[in-house]
Amino acid sequence: MDQFFSWMDANRDWLGWVGAGSLIMLILSLIIVPILVVRMQPDYFMENRDKASSMQVKHPVLGFFGKLLKNLAGGLLVIGGILLSLPLIPGQGLLTILIGLAVMDFPGKRRLELWIIKMKPVNWAIQKLRAKADQPPLNLPS
Repeated sequence: MDQFFSWMDANRDWLGWVGAGSLIMLILSLIIVPILVVRMQPDYFMENRDKASSMQVKHPVLGFFGKLLKNLAGGLLVIGGILLSLPLIPGQGLLTILIGLAVMDFPGKRRLELWIIKMKPVNWAIQKLRAKADQPPLNLPS
């Protein structure tokens, strides 16, 4: 036990930064994740949803930079969600990972999203957030 306390004492600055980062991630996840979940279209997970109005179709150059920024933001959300999923770090880890994946574009994305959204605790939390905001529930394929 003395060895643990001496390690903590030797790494006090690092532990302070990790603690501050955890607190910031918690606050951001509590603010951003519910907003994104509520704004998600009810048919987001359905095969036949309308993609013709995307920026990629309307303005290819702006679409490229938009896609780049979108993937960077999604990657940061996924990393933050993984950190929030660690023990002793409070926050909505799985929901944050799901939102990050929803923002990004990569092969196999849809299958991974459906696997996560069909987890009972995740689905329950998302549908509850949407119900509180008077939004229709998300439609999921069978």
